Amino acid sequence: SSGINAEWSLRPGLECAGFLTGLGYDVTVMVRSILLRGFDQDCSDAIGKYMEATGTKFIRPATVVKIECLKERTENTAPELKVYYKENGKEKSTDCDSALIPLL
Repeated sequence: SSGINAEWSLRPGLECAGFLTGLGYDVTVMVRSILLRGFDQDCSDAIGKYMEATGTKFIRPATVVKIECLKERTENTAPELKVYYKENGKEKSTDCDSALIPLL
């Protein structure tokens, strides 16, 4: 499946996920624990529910283990990536064509 995966708990990450969803991309956000740590949790929960209702998918709790390039991008095709992650202690993977990860 084609889409964009992101592991973010920071505000800019959620903003990017929201506008990419609004542009019609298939977006999944991987969250380590809670959305918008340090912010009012009622507001954070409301933002998460709104984003889910408008098409952004969330996987939580999740931690990215590695990202593997299955096929390089060419002039006419998107790359193929496999993102390996742990969700509730279980190792899983998903395929996508882009992965955005913040550098902290």
